[in-house]
Amino acid sequence: MILDSKRRIVTVNHAFTTITGYTPEEVVGQMFARPQSVKIPGPTIYAVWEDVRSTGRWEGEVWNVRKNDEVYPTRLSLSAVYDQRRGTIDHYVGVFNDISPHKANEERLKFLATHDPLTGLPNRGEFERFCREAMARARRRGLRVAVLYIDLDNFKAVNDTYGHVVGDELLKTIGARMKQVVRETDMVARIGGDEFCVLLADLEDISSGYTVGCKLLDVLSQPVVSRRGTHPIGASIGVSTYPDDGNDPQALLRLADAAMYRVKQGGRNGVSFYSTSAESRTRLATPSQGRGLVSKR
Repeated sequence: MILDSKRRIVTVNHAFTTITGYTPEEVVGQMFARPQSVKIPGPTIYAVWEDVRSTGRWEGEVWNVRKNDEVYPTRLSLSAVYDQRRGTIDHYVGVFNDISPHKANEERLKFLATHDPLTGLPNRGEFERFCREAMARARRRGLRVAVLYIDLDNFKAVNDTYGHVVGDELLKTIGARMKQVVRETDMVARIGGDEFCVLLADLEDISSGYTVGCKLLDVLSQPVVSRRGTHPIGASIGVSTYPDDGNDPQALLRLADAAMYRVKQGGRNGVSFYSTSAESRTRLATPSQGRGLVSKR
């Protein structure tokens, strides 16, 4: 793309039309001030042209809009070409590339670094990061945080009997069910195998951890239907809380895991609180009808 000294488009090549959808007839003679652009990261268009005038060049990422109104990212380079006799700018040369595939791949890699590729849920690292932020917020506001460690009770049998395809289908269904139970400000994560974690942020009362745990038991006790049949699952859930039990994500996960194993040892399909206090109790619950049961440690 070539522009005259007043930034009017003089000529464009075939690649310009392929990328933007605009023919030469539609743009030649038009002012180029990123006419199809809606956003530029960092500097404004005025700053860009000021750089071109003062240094003779600017290069950076620009978001444009194609003729069909599709927004797309480009890498744009603008260079000034000088009239050597007069010492003034004679014209400009602009080169840009559609970097949509690169951006899409970049976003995908970022997602995979923080999420489980099967379920699309956050992974352990992202869960711990979110937990640290929730604890810092709770510390400032005098609130609490609850971590629920969830282990599926009958997943291994389903996976061994019907194979990984059915097992993967089941894990995705389970993840989606759990997300429906919690608030948008909370987090459901898959931390490995058939183990999930839920973080409940900004709690005024730790009893919310028990309430949500029972709701999770209800939805996880409903059989999962796959292409190979109907599969009963169930879950064992351990709960730890900040600041009562620990002051870092690793500690809360470890203690919630320990509480979950108490449920496993007690017959599965329940919710157990971990607490370091002498007055603490372990609350065991079965879905719906057994929700009121409370037992000592």
